[in-house]
Amino acid sequence: TAAELLGVGSAGRPPRLRLYQDSLFVKRPGDGQTNWHSDLAMAPLDTNLFVTVWLPLQHVPAHAHGGTSLLYAPGSHRDVALPFWRGDPRSAGDVSRRYAPPLQEDAFEIGDATWHHGWTLHCA
Repeated sequence: TAAELLGVGSAGRPPRLRLYQDSLFVKRPGDGQTNWHSDLAMAPLDTNLFVTVWLPLQHVPAHAHGGTSLLYAPGSHRDVALPFWRGDPRSAGDVSRRYAPPLQEDAFEIGDATWHHGWTLHCA
């Protein structure tokens, strides 16, 4: 099972892990920016126990070299006042100054992975 492959669970209790979805997003050179969003707002699940993994299928240059790797808003997964939790996320407006400077991923190579909480605001 997925839980066994990831080595999660505790002794004497069955592991509780569900793989919800896999998706493929293609971003070609010249495609526009992917706006700030949180993945859990789009999942039909009533939980905060949710992580997303991002696996590049090709080399992705760092932003400094024209790449489109991910940017994260630090601490946004704990910001319950943000409409991304409940309501229309478009009403949040510009969130670029709401948090510390975004965490920027370096270049990605095939085989790299990045994980983030389902409520973490991110863009690319």
